[in-house]
Amino acid sequence: MSTSYQIRIKGQLDPQLSAWFGDFSISHTPDGDTLLTGLVADQAALHGLLARCRDLGVTLISINPILTEAKINQGDVQMNAIHAEASHIINARPEEIYAVISDYRVGHPAILPKPYFSELTIEQGGQGAGTVLRFHVTIWGQKLNYHQRVSEPEPGRVLVETDIETGQYSQFTLEPLNGGQQTRVTISSETPASPGFKGVMERLTQPSIAGRLYKQELRNLEDYVRNKQVKAN
Repeated sequence: MSTSYQIRIKGQLDPQLSAWFGDFSISHTPDGDTLLTGLVADQAALHGLLARCRDLGVTLISINPILTEAKINQGDVQMNAIHAEASHIINARPEEIYAVISDYRVGHPAILPKPYFSELTIEQGGQGAGTVLRFHVTIWGQKLNYHQRVSEPEPGRVLVETDIETGQYSQFTLEPLNGGQQTRVTISSETPASPGFKGVMERLTQPSIAGRLYKQELRNLEDYVRNKQVKAN
């Protein structure tokens, strides 16, 4: 079965090289690296793609499978997954906001709701795609452990955090409004439900709990961006 991959390369490749990489799209990150994003039929095809990178003499930073909307619709995510979502319009340009949520060393930790989120550590990267992190979420005295890998299906617009062990994922989607002067930011997630009665209770409680956390995170994001704007002026 085909799998979507995102390969991060050091430095900026010319978009005209897209033909060299078949159906993979080429995009650039805010910090000057290149992302190759596309479908890989099998491991042999992936090795062939990596061989092309080697032939170009580029430096590979990370190679990550990514979860796409198409895969969700095809049922790669469990059908009993629990969905939660919250949106908020922020008076800032998408690039300002994306710079915060993709920065896992300073910006992103600053907007996580306290005391629910704690002990965030970076295992790899720290900026956008290829970042691997761990953190804890404590709800009603229960501490949940997360081990996530970050991908950018649409750099500057969509960022996804996928749990390496469970497949649970959270997605940040940015939609420009008012000529780009405002941005609708949506945080959504899909979490596999537990079997039996525990799963029933999770379905009843998790969407509202996660939704409240996302709303607080969006308010924190708005305050953080506003403070940066004030300091810049």
